Amino acid sequence: VSPAIVLLLQPSLGPAQGGTLLQLVGIALAGHSVQCRFAQHSVVRAVSLSSSIVQCTTPASPDAAEAVAVEVSVDGDIYTTNGRKFAYYNPPIVLAVQPSEGSAGVQHTVTVIGSGFEVGSSVWCQAQATHTVMDGACRSSSSIECILPPMQAGNSTIEVSLNRLDFSQSGTALIRLHPRAATVLSIYPLVSQAAGGSTITIIANIAASIQTQLQVRFCGSS
Repeated sequence: VSPAIVLLLQPSLGPAQGGTLLQLVGIALAGHSVQCRFAQHSVVRAVSLSSSIVQCTTPASPDAAEAVAVEVSVDGDIYTTNGRKFAYYNPPIVLAVQPSEGSAGVQHTVTVIGSGFEVGSSVWCQAQATHTVMDGACRSSSSIECILPPMQAGNSTIEVSLNRLDFSQSGTALIRLHPRAATVLSIYPLVSQAAGGSTITIIANIAASIQTQLQVRFCGSS
């Protein structure tokens, strides 16, 4: 029987409080009784998903800057000695999002303000209203830039992750999206006399709250 081998960890990092759903990818990992060992002391139960994937939940670490070797034991065999490291970090804290208001149905580039961001590392943002995960860009240890997808009108909190799996749970970075007042669907005709005076037809979706206060602007003039 071939010995178990751990080739990589997915993800390779997670918050110090533990709870990350970790997958160990390797060889000869199928078994009925599987355990993961973090460093030399923390042992947790694991599940063999296939001959190449074992899944376990990371334990908490007292040292947020710690990177520990994760090994696996299958059906009572000795633990692997491949030394694949899992890095712990202090979870990021989200305080606010700028701008905090916008229009529904369009993309928004926002800056997430907080602490614990790693400059140069990969970061992700999540809009809780849709649970959509987006790539972010870490601009400093206290700011991340994200492009939010079009969303419906309403409130949504924005959270961030350093491993694309475990997101902050601050609940304080709130963006409020307002219904768009009007959306032009079509205009007829598209060409008229330069002297003006032509009648045109505009078909649009218009919010009920402004239907008695309509204005049309041509090239910057009302």
